[in-house]
Amino acid sequence: MFLRVLISLLFLTTPIWAQTTSLEWRIGEGTVSLTSRGEIVWQFQYASTLPKPMFHPVSVPGGPVLTVDSPSDHRWHHGFWFAWKYINGLNYWEEREGEPRGLTTWRNVNVETRPDFTAHISLDVDYHPLEKPAVLAERREITVSAPDQFGRYHFDWQSTFAACGTPVELNRTPIVGEPKGMSWGGYAGLSWRFSQHLTNWQVTFAGGDTAISPTGRRAAALEVNGSAMGEEVGVAFLDHPKNLNSPSPWHLVAQTRNSFLFAQPAILYYGPHVLAANQSLVLRYRVIVHSGRWNAVQLQQALEEFIRSDRK
Repeated sequence: MFLRVLISLLFLTTPIWAQTTSLEWRIGEGTVSLTSRGEIVWQFQYASTLPKPMFHPVSVPGGPVLTVDSPSDHRWHHGFWFAWKYINGLNYWEEREGEPRGLTTWRNVNVETRPDFTAHISLDVDYHPLEKPAVLAERREITVSAPDQFGRYHFDWQSTFAACGTPVELNRTPIVGEPKGMSWGGYAGLSWRFSQHLTNWQVTFAGGDTAISPTGRRAAALEVNGSAMGEEVGVAFLDHPKNLNSPSPWHLVAQTRNSFLFAQPAILYYGPHVLAANQSLVLRYRVIVHSGRWNAVQLQQALEEFIRSDRK
């Protein structure tokens, strides 16, 4: 009798998707997706016609989509993606026609989809003025874990940037307190634009602080969670201790009135960074998609696990 009750409780605490799911790969022209029962868990988009390579949609298996691509308020937001703001004074973030801007292009894309439903993605990214050679080159390596029995999985992201022969200045919109500073300034780097369906947001830092708009706050990790389609879900962002300006300042925009939620480890928040000629810069992150709402203890445990895995 006791054994039957225990088994029942285990099934009650195991998500429905874990009992019935069938994971499969779906390969398209410029896309690769992991699917569960025909629905996309995550999709990497890298067609050359896109403004940036991106992950969209991204979800917990069987759960709500957590990203949005090109929303009407910011057409240059692309789900889960990376973009610099200014490189040598040229704008690489917005994609407005008719304005001087830098171009982001990519090549040598290799996507390895594995039988255990992990994946490894590598590509070379070039940043250059229109019709001119690259001033900054990036080697991007992303490993995506398989969802565990509770739907949790992570992206291990590593980008190695190198200045192409001459110094490169990486900069951002000035922040309040600086000349021409803006309340929304400081952003550049790895970014996540959340779906408008996510509500009842909560933000937690490694260390235990909780806030809704902590822009500029330094922390080794950040958890953003909320409710969507009757489920509670979250995304944890972990900053590697060897990253530039670690622990990272964070840029977060949370506007309930228009369902605007954006999060980013903003490494340039407090000032620009200059890469000397032929110097390199390595950035490493782990981003975890999970069910439920994590507290500071769970976030800290995930951070320690990330750091331990990097030492192996």
